Amino acid sequence: MKESPIFVKTQVFLVWLIERTERFRKSQRFGMALRLQDSILDFMDCLIDAAKSRDPFKTLKRADVHLEKVRRYIRISVELKLLSIRQYEYASEHLVEIGKLLGGWMGSLRTGRRSNNQAIGSTTDKQTPRVAGRLLEQQHQELSVRQSQQEQSRQP
Repeated sequence: MKESPIFVKTQVFLVWLIERTERFRKSQRFGMALRLQDSILDFMDCLIDAAKSRDPFKTLKRADVHLEKVRRYIRISVELKLLSIRQYEYASEHLVEIGKLLGGWMGSLRTGRRSNNQAIGSTTDKQTPRVAGRLLEQQHQELSVRQSQQEQSRQP
């Protein structure tokens, strides 16, 4: 039996994120690292619950909230220099893809068009990658501007 792409991509990202958060400096291991780990694990729990539920939409909405928490905690981790820009880019790419899969799954439930052949969490919207790519680029630019402003303010 082939596992759904959203579960595979989430598991890959979850393992990567836990490995990174274990390297956070000691002062943040029980703060930011714990929040990130809890949020991504809660997201995975919601996916599992939704896959086994007769009415998964509410559970998927909860999953979306957990995914948004992960996004925000990742950004904060970069600002605190717990993650590098390169790690942020990697995380953002994965979060965009996972978000598209989640949105596709939720959309299929809203419209009631999900066929038995369609994988849970797959997306059919061809505009979504472009929009998500622009959003990722915008977030990256905003983060770069903030970091350069911080560096300029530290210089005498």
